[in-house]
Amino acid sequence: MRRLTVLALTGALLLLSGSCKSSRRTRVTTVEEEAGALRSRIEISDPATAIQLVQGFHQLEPDGWRWTMGKFTVTLLVPAGAAQKGGRLKVEFSYPDAAFQKLGPTTLKASVDNLALEPQTYSAAGTAAYERDLPASALSGDTVTIDFSLDKFLAAGQAEERELGLIASAFEIASK
Repeated sequence: MRRLTVLALTGALLLLSGSCKSSRRTRVTTVEEEAGALRSRIEISDPATAIQLVQGFHQLEPDGWRWTMGKFTVTLLVPAGAAQKGGRLKVEFSYPDAAFQKLGPTTLKASVDNLALEPQTYSAAGTAAYERDLPASALSGDTVTIDFSLDKFLAAGQAEERELGLIASAFEIASK
């Protein structure tokens, strides 16, 4: 009987040591490695780019789109050459009719660090884009973080429990 107990304990220890070894193989990624996985174009439907949606975004909807809040932030990889020549920011989104009916025209503002980009007002519901040139001086790092804000959005409780801004589709910086 004692022999069976020893064998059982030995087997259990072997199983535990095997699982410990596999947990030691877990790879920890560094900030540099994660930055290498960043992209200069984010497709909202691609879960691989969700890490670049810094704040102000709701969960991915089953159909592959995502609501923003009234303020939202993204980080994009600066494409090759943009630090010397500048770049072009493009945001693709939809301003839903239900939001437009309640709010009317809305203005989208953006800023990179302390550089405010020219705002744009959207006076109709539907698909739209926000495009602005970015100077090379704003693109000197490997990545750039861009803050957005809407002057009007559906506050939590107006349409549902969440604060709703726009339906984001894509964010991109391209070299000039």
